[in-house]
Amino acid sequence: KIRGLEFRTEFDNECIEILKKKLEILKKEMEGVDWKLAGFLTASKDLDNLIESQRADKNKDGLGYSVVSPPPAQIYSSPKKDLPWTGLPEFVDDTVFDYSRPLPTMESTSGDDQNRNPSVSETEASPSAITPKP
Repeated sequence: KIRGLEFRTEFDNECIEILKKKLEILKKEMEGVDWKLAGFLTASKDLDNLIESQRADKNKDGLGYSVVSPPPAQIYSSPKKDLPWTGLPEFVDDTVFDYSRPLPTMESTSGDDQNRNPSVSETEASPSAITPKP
């Protein structure tokens, strides 16, 4: 009877070892399947995002989407056309503006002549004036 039990124990141990090896193989296969599943889920999510980005505007009602027109082009146009070359008197602008800044003036006294910086010269301020074209 002991011999039978020893045989049974040895057989059970061999079965356990075989089942452990099969379990390791299945774990490796499952790990590979998990990686593939994660890849498919990522690809599916990317496809959903791509499809969502290509939906027509009318299908986005109620999704918090609103159409905003682009800002107008920043094109400068002067308020009055200066077209004297056309020869038309209504397009000729005969007013000339002098936008130059007046130069600073310095008053000197007799005591200041000794401390005078030779690089600074005294000038009169030029008045801003509006002069018509000849």
